[in-house]
Amino acid sequence: MANRKYESLPNHNTDFKKETNSQGYLKPKTWLSKKIIIFFLGIVVVIVFYLAYHIWWLNNFFYQNSQKQNKNEISFHLDNVIVENDCDGYRNVLSLASIPQEGNTFRVSSYFNSREVLVPDMSDKNTIRSLAQMAQNAYVRNPHSGDWENVTDADSHYSFGWDDDYVRGHVFKNKERKLIIISYKGTSSTGLPGSGSEKDTIENDKVNDNLLFSCCCARVTYLWTPVCDCYVDSFTCNQNCLEENIRDKSYYFKSSCEIYKTVSNKYPGYTIWTVGHSLGGSLSSLVARTYGLVGVAFEAPGELLASQRLHLPLPNEPSFDTIWHVGNNADPIYMGTCNGASSSCNLAGYAMESRCHSGWEITYDTIGELNWGVDVRKHRIKTVIYQVIDKMEVPIPEFTGNGKGENACIDCYDWEFVNGTPTTSLYSSTATTTSTTTQRTTTTLTTTLSSSCVGRNFVGWCTSYTTI
Repeated sequence: MANRKYESLPNHNTDFKKETNSQGYLKPKTWLSKKIIIFFLGIVVVIVFYLAYHIWWLNNFFYQNSQKQNKNEISFHLDNVIVENDCDGYRNVLSLASIPQEGNTFRVSSYFNSREVLVPDMSDKNTIRSLAQMAQNAYVRNPHSGDWENVTDADSHYSFGWDDDYVRGHVFKNKERKLIIISYKGTSSTGLPGSGSEKDTIENDKVNDNLLFSCCCARVTYLWTPVCDCYVDSFTCNQNCLEENIRDKSYYFKSSCEIYKTVSNKYPGYTIWTVGHSLGGSLSSLVARTYGLVGVAFEAPGELLASQRLHLPLPNEPSFDTIWHVGNNADPIYMGTCNGASSSCNLAGYAMESRCHSGWEITYDTIGELNWGVDVRKHRIKTVIYQVIDKMEVPIPEFTGNGKGENACIDCYDWEFVNGTPTTSLYSSTATTTSTTTQRTTTTLTTTLSSSCVGRNFVGWCTSYTTI
């Protein structure tokens, strides 16, 4: 037993040095005290951020409520109706015919936003309904007849001769608040059940629809008659040509701008808003974005593509954007799904290929809440007023981002747009496109298109051409 050798175990007590202070008390472990201090500091930081957030939220809440408490209920009188006497010289002959009226029932709530801009209260159902009724009235040739909405007796008005086949609309004025609302008429078509009933603007409406909302001049297939000669090759289009034609040849956009300028000159010092339905809604949005106005569009096709081609200002900051798009998700035109070979729009000869809106969207979930199916008849403005706006709560507006950011909405993603020399005529026979390679060499590609159509089928598609 005595010969056995045992290894001694380490004496931990000897390795551990107890630290004491000058009074002989043990010092606390410094690493533990630091963790405790960091833990409590973290709790304090969380509490501070929590309180700061709630203070900010309450201030913002009370500020918005105080703004809306100061909102004004505004009654409108139908003051003027736009009359175009000569489509070739509309710049000089636009006239505003005075309509005296008392006791109009339109009422719109408004307030000043954070930038002190007078804007409509788009959370108020009556405001949205009144603006939609103004958009509806733009389709009516004579006030107080047909589908005219919510105005007093017919004796206080007289009819107007809409004898031209271009953009039309009414102007509503509130003298006390110095506020004017211009309402633009949308598309009239026999092939689309959700459009207006005016027949004499059908062809020009279709040209402007196909110019503003198609990827490349409504060049869907070789059977279609393009509205401009910007097509280069398969899914390739001349960007400069598109911009020139939309800017210089789209009579509706130019006429809409002239209407605004005429009203603005006639009523200096007035705040002007624009409204419209379908094509009229997109025109109201484009005019409002051009001149920095408030614009409200109902069931309008995506106009972001046209805004980009017109190089209109598209702010990143939501508070700087005063364009609202109101629609329901059962309307394929508003949702940008009325395209494809079997769609109603395609069969009627409309290349509604854009789907992205600018500004704010207020989209009613009629598919989920009303069990509606997708149907172009849900595009009709009276259907929206009586079956959507009247029956459903107003959705929360969502900012679209104006085509910017990580989840940006992009139209015509399968097309390639190249720069080149624009054409000078809306229906010219030759389109020339110039592209530059990485070796700085320049090549020119010329595509010859048919200049005129000599045969069409029952939906208006061209089936035979003259050859140049």
